[in-house]
Amino acid sequence: MTTPVPFPDPPREILPGKKKLLAFRALDFVAAALRALSWPLRVADRRRRRAAERRGDKPRVAIFEPFGMGDVLLLQPLVRAWLDAGAAVAFAGRAPWASLLPPHPDFRYFPVFPRWADARARNKFLHLPLDVVATARRLRPAAAGALCICPRGDIRSVMAFWLAGASEVRTLPRYFSANDCPVSPLAATLVPLDRMASRRMVSKAFAPEGVPYGRPSLAHLAAPPVFPPDAEPGRVGLVPMASVFGKMWVMRYWRVLADALRDEGWRPVLLCGPGELGVAREAIGDAGAECLVAETPGDWVRTLGSCRAVVSVNTGPMHLADALGLPLVVVDGPSRLPLWAPEGERAVVLHRQDAVPWVPVHFGDDYALQAQVMALVTPNAVLDALRPFLRSEPARPPVSGDASRA
Repeated sequence: MTTPVPFPDPPREILPGKKKLLAFRALDFVAAALRALSWPLRVADRRRRRAAERRGDKPRVAIFEPFGMGDVLLLQPLVRAWLDAGAAVAFAGRAPWASLLPPHPDFRYFPVFPRWADARARNKFLHLPLDVVATARRLRPAAAGALCICPRGDIRSVMAFWLAGASEVRTLPRYFSANDCPVSPLAATLVPLDRMASRRMVSKAFAPEGVPYGRPSLAHLAAPPVFPPDAEPGRVGLVPMASVFGKMWVMRYWRVLADALRDEGWRPVLLCGPGELGVAREAIGDAGAECLVAETPGDWVRTLGSCRAVVSVNTGPMHLADALGLPLVVVDGPSRLPLWAPEGERAVVLHRQDAVPWVPVHFGDDYALQAQVMALVTPNAVLDALRPFLRSEPARPPVSGDASRA
């Protein structure tokens, strides 16, 4: 079996360009000003909140995560921890990911998708003032007078929370999920950052003290029948598509991997999201490949659950497979590790960040360099990591409803 390369220790920083750093610092100044100007309102909010708590009302917490499916899933333990602590929790995120957070009488999901969450959007900073104001209006019912959490150190989200009337805003000291732009302690309350922790454990710094902190669970989406009628013991799921080009593996490597799996008696199947089928088949060069298309997170759970093992790039379905406890081999390269690495005991991350000095990188930057480091992971390395799972795992692995505490 291939021995995985250890993650860089300490993790390398993602240094932003001068223009980006200056823009971030300017927004940091604006956020600090908004915080100072809102001080009289926050004092009044704090008095009202204390009076409400004396009447038996629950404390209120609002969390904002406007990006991907995996981002929302990895915040599920944080939501659960605050609910277990007796708080009423509101979560603002993209509408398609609402089902990843289980229903609860004290939980509300607010669909919010500002323009800055679209990596392809042009002139994002030109639209930023309008986007922040529009987002603040959407957040206000949840954020006004509440403890508000920005779990990635995004100064734009901090600004929106202050405009929405937050009583307190907590965030990371750096925009750690994308680059290392620092956040001033004048702009928000900063929580400790463990640079060698997974995304789930980084978010633990925002959890209430004394409450057990668990792992994501998909039990609420995995109600029987989990496996589709055509599920076969020999199926190996391949997840080649990602939201950004820099996370994608060399497409001809997927074809080599699929052919090798067939030669060894397994049945590779492409697993795609909505709108990805044609691109995946064309890129891999296998027009006749079997493909299962998942439209929703629930579809992904059932589709992944039909596979004996999964090979994936670093993308949202990878985190679903990890939460399900499936045997999982992940091809990575330019991502910040271990931040975005899966945590499961049956998950292996293959990367070659030891071979180049310039990773991790921001995914909005040089795609050629990102493709270069992804290409260093070979199909043979993936096969070597995958074979022990295929030989030892049962044909249909159990779908985990793990709510265990870590």
